[in-house]
Amino acid sequence: MSHKSDEAIAEGLPEFRAAVEALAVGDNLVAGWSYVIQEKDLPPSHIAERYRRQMTVWVLEPLAENGYDV
Repeated sequence: MSHKSDEAIAEGLPEFRAAVEALAVGDNLVAGWSYVIQEKDLPPSHIAERYRRQMTVWVLEPLAENGYDV
């Protein structure tokens, strides 16, 4: 297993954050489709509005707790 230096991790954070946000948006989209198929109704709007931010914070939180500027 390779260990990256603090500098390499910090340098890669903007790209990693963008990838995490894109993945959260895609996951929310697919979850919304599943909800519509199963419930025959639109998903609650508050879920879609908060999901990207909540998932991004959840994934990046360990880095922030270790002093990285996420």
